[in-house]
Amino acid sequence: MHIAFVGVLCVLGGFLITYRGKSTLENRVSNFSGAFAFGVAIFPTEFKGYIGNDYLNPIIWHSWFKAVHFGCAGLLFLCFAFFCLKIFQESDAGKSPSQFDAKKKLRNKIYRYCGYGILASIVIIGASTIYENMYGTTTFTTFATFIFETTALLCFGNSWLLKGSVNWKDANSPMLNTIVSPVR
Repeated sequence: MHIAFVGVLCVLGGFLITYRGKSTLENRVSNFSGAFAFGVAIFPTEFKGYIGNDYLNPIIWHSWFKAVHFGCAGLLFLCFAFFCLKIFQESDAGKSPSQFDAKKKLRNKIYRYCGYGILASIVIIGASTIYENMYGTTTFTTFATFIFETTALLCFGNSWLLKGSVNWKDANSPMLNTIVSPVR
């Protein structure tokens, strides 16, 4: 799974770097996100338990990799939250906020929930790490990073799909039209 996870992060990083949004800000945040995704993939936390490569630990893994890994992960999730809380809430067609219809207001509310969900996930990961360092490992802290990285990624993925649904309303698919009708 390690190799699959690194591969997915590299694909995500490549996609985010090559993605061109509607504004310079969106492009820059996307480029930073891509670089941070590559940072998470390139700098592993440890090689412990990676069968067949334990003998390489002293050669290719350094203790500072862990700090770079978690720093890049935190910054990646902050960029995702910024997408949800700022970039995705901007108008699709150059309308002013006073001209937003009820569906745009609903989409913005969903983007805010997703952004706050990402921020809450980051805080919980940090708090569980601090708790684990102070009091030792518990069942909760063992899986907290995995669980709340997953919730952050689900929040971002859903908000990205919602933002990309702008073209779904014109699809010839009755199923897509039904799915997107409450928000588009």
